[in-house]
Amino acid sequence: MIRRFQLVIGVALALVLVLTSAVTSRNALEDNYKSHNSNFSSAPAICIAAHRVGNIVLAVNNAGSFGNGFRGGSDCFTGQAVPSCEFPKRSGVDYLFAAAFWIGAISGRDTLVSTGEDGWLSGNEMKPDEAPLGNMIKRSLIDPASPQFEGAVSEEDLIAVYFDTTTSPAPPADPRDNRPHQPLYIRINQNSYAWSYSYAEDFVLFDYKITNIGVNPLNKVYMGIYVDADVCFTADCDLGFTDDICGFVHTVPETTYTGAIYLDTVNLAWISDEDGDPS
Repeated sequence: MIRRFQLVIGVALALVLVLTSAVTSRNALEDNYKSHNSNFSSAPAICIAAHRVGNIVLAVNNAGSFGNGFRGGSDCFTGQAVPSCEFPKRSGVDYLFAAAFWIGAISGRDTLVSTGEDGWLSGNEMKPDEAPLGNMIKRSLIDPASPQFEGAVSEEDLIAVYFDTTTSPAPPADPRDNRPHQPLYIRINQNSYAWSYSYAEDFVLFDYKITNIGVNPLNKVYMGIYVDADVCFTADCDLGFTDDICGFVHTVPETTYTGAIYLDTVNLAWISDEDGDPS
């Protein structure tokens, strides 16, 4: 029987919206961060690491994207190679080229968008601060005697803080109006969590907190995750994506303890290898 390789994108996004239609600037010293202008940080402390504790191995970084398609390298905590999104763990099957956080809003009289990557121009507009402020943090509940235990939420926390105010190195200009990147002046606190428990090993949770650190209120704020998903063997992804299919699941039937059936709203995107052969 042909095995269908499929992954429902199980990256749940809990967006703590500090950034609303009426949000104004925060104190420049909040959380001990310096006031940021449009060209801070000539050497951002960019780090890529992998969630490995569960059944999904997912690359995460502190520059607005996840997966390794936009930003590769070795794990800054372990030195190991970082798969993009391997599932199940040690299967050699990958489901993600890369994904990135996008946010847009009206600032003053201008409509602006900042992206972790745009997917076409390598337009990274989000970066962390310089070390040590910009360093990614790793925590874990596994060992109470470990220095990583304090403040941990899951068995594998990866904590990142980054901004859209970096112009060094400068992102590419907008291809439509040739204008340099215009930041929204936001700080993104990105926490991602993973577990090894049987009921929680197949997903990674992301919690985003977005703060306006500029002088203008941001109105009509929209946020999303851009996903370029591929199904292929990690060792050979050159052509594996060419026969992928994808879709969207709005609801699934659920049965209550009384036997009643109702439709549960899930809103999940999925991708699959069409013929069950990721190569």
